[in-house]
Amino acid sequence: MKISVHELLKELIEVAEKSAEISRICRDDNDGLFRILIQEKTNIDSKNPRFQHDYKTFADVLIQEMAKFRLEAKFPGFSKQIYGEESNHFQNQLGHDISIQIGHDQQITYEMFTQILDYNTSVSRKLVQVIYSSSSSTTNNIVNDNDDSISIELSDIAVWIDPIDSTSEYIKGQWNNLCDTTLIPKGLHCVTCLFGVFDTRSGTPIIGVCNQPFYRKYNDGSYEGRYIWGYNIDHVCRNNIDRSTIKPQSDIILIGGKESAELKNRINSFAKTMYVAGAGHKLLNVAMGKADLLLTSSKSTYYWDTCAIHAILRSIGGGIIPFENFIHINDSNDDDIDEQLEHLQIRYKEKIMTTKNIECNHSKGLIAYRSIDTVRKTLKLLKT
Repeated sequence: MKISVHELLKELIEVAEKSAEISRICRDDNDGLFRILIQEKTNIDSKNPRFQHDYKTFADVLIQEMAKFRLEAKFPGFSKQIYGEESNHFQNQLGHDISIQIGHDQQITYEMFTQILDYNTSVSRKLVQVIYSSSSSTTNNIVNDNDDSISIELSDIAVWIDPIDSTSEYIKGQWNNLCDTTLIPKGLHCVTCLFGVFDTRSGTPIIGVCNQPFYRKYNDGSYEGRYIWGYNIDHVCRNNIDRSTIKPQSDIILIGGKESAELKNRINSFAKTMYVAGAGHKLLNVAMGKADLLLTSSKSTYYWDTCAIHAILRSIGGGIIPFENFIHINDSNDDDIDEQLEHLQIRYKEKIMTTKNIECNHSKGLIAYRSIDTVRKTLKLLKT
């Protein structure tokens, strides 16, 4: 079945906006409710080995299941091609153990929420309203009318979801009062909801939507989010990034949390290195021009962390390649570098196992870039 790229993008943005609303509702203090909505991952196969303690929240699970429900309702049969970091199983701190399933019966959904939310009927009603409400008008004019004719085969695509990236910052709930022109290292600003579509035949990321639920905080304590989208399909590239606000070069390279002192010293000889929380947030800073590159040699990122913003980067001429391959690129000819980068782009696969997250791991690290010129420069300087 052929579907319009325009319609798919509109639905992904709508789902991302609902994800942001859910994350804000669940994160609100609600008389201490949030403390019971956190579950530590104890299964060695599902936790991130980078963290001694890895957590998921009710919001993680709910957003993932809401996305499947909404996309299946819009594109029947699509839910089996939607993959995420989390299972639909959640146990709250009171011992209530539930497999979260969103169906068309709102009353059943409401009753399920009240059980896991310790019979908080107010929050349960809010969540049901977000999930089942009609689409808003915010996505009506997201792309040019000329793009309406672009279509893709539904059976040839799949989606990787990270419902709440930077869960640790989400749980801490701290707000960092820095202006948006600054790289923000930690706090709720670093939380993202990520939705990445890839071509299952080639593994190429083609559509990405990233929502920052806590982009701005107002004096009354409320938050406002924003979404960034981009796609690269059949050589047609579109995004909602205002390129006029982006500096051609920031001279900042973002790094992972466990890079060697030797590597950091080599980079610091020609650029400033910084660490900011959240894989999605790091990648978004590259896409938005606040950093030139993200460079990490560790195995701490997964398909769900990168697919969405990889697609956005591709829409502006950037990309993501394995770090191990990057340092071995032959830089003797600039034209060859372009070809090598294209060949080395990270490819995505469908999820074939439900617990072994190692199957979805970027085991060779990664380097994400917005500009090929920056890659050329960095490569030459690292090899000096």
